[in-house]
Amino acid sequence: MSKSYSRGIIIIIISAIMFGINPAFSLMLRSGGMGLPSSLLFRFIIGVFFYFLLLAKRKKLSDLKIERGTIKELIIAGIFFFTMALTLLASYVYIPSGLSTVIHYSYPMIVMILAVIIGQQKLNFYIIISLILAGIAVVLISLPDSHIVLDPRGIILSIISSLAISIYIILLNQKKLKQLNSFVIVFYIALFFTIVIISWIAIDFFNGKSATELFGVITPIVVIGGIGFGSCCAIGVLLFAIGVKAIGGAVAGAVSTLEPLTAVLVGTILFKEPIPSTFIIASVAIIGSTILLSLKGENS
Repeated sequence: MSKSYSRGIIIIIISAIMFGINPAFSLMLRSGGMGLPSSLLFRFIIGVFFYFLLLAKRKKLSDLKIERGTIKELIIAGIFFFTMALTLLASYVYIPSGLSTVIHYSYPMIVMILAVIIGQQKLNFYIIISLILAGIAVVLISLPDSHIVLDPRGIILSIISSLAISIYIILLNQKKLKQLNSFVIVFYIALFFTIVIISWIAIDFFNGKSATELFGVITPIVVIGGIGFGSCCAIGVLLFAIGVKAIGGAVAGAVSTLEPLTAVLVGTILFKEPIPSTFIIASVAIIGSTILLSLKGENS
């Protein structure tokens, strides 16, 4: 296994952990009654400053100059990413955050199917087995126990988020975007949707919504949640973009199924959310899937 491939695996694992912790910060952020657009603002605006500072430190600000044709592809990819962020965050209102994240993580199978269809990914035995294991894990954790009530709205939103992130990953692996600096990709996506969300909040404000309706009651917990939410998103999105370039979208998606394990554990420990009875079996399946990909996935 080459150093670049093993490095890509490690980067995606760290990214998955960041995203897995994120639902907890999201719930803290919204505990004061903060609206959905304001919550999303934290996700993107912290990223704008974070990515800009990283580009400046690496003396790569000149990379921000990109061709017009690339801008179009970047906006399209960004729309799917924004759709994912919006629907996943909204789903936490209706079903436990851990289960929402797990349903969202049906996307590795979708990415694999799309990647094979368009010729981005070649299948081998180990990738097929690892995806089957990851799929089994997602199904096991998603099975509702008798004490868990699942609102259909939350399930639908989670499925939409899964489809959106799948298409985003495929687009991220296209030639023009793959040639771009990963920092530049995530910077422009964050910048574009920061402007969109600020406009959204401004429209709501001028239509009569009060500051309290838009931002809720600001408490220390809300502030911690906002900083944590924005920081985890910024780091996780950047690492994921770097990892996809190193190991491909399909393999990155399968390794990222570590995220729902983190999400379920965090939701259970911090918010006493019920843990699925199949969690241990699902955990073994996901760890096995990741090990297979780490050892043999590069051959694809």
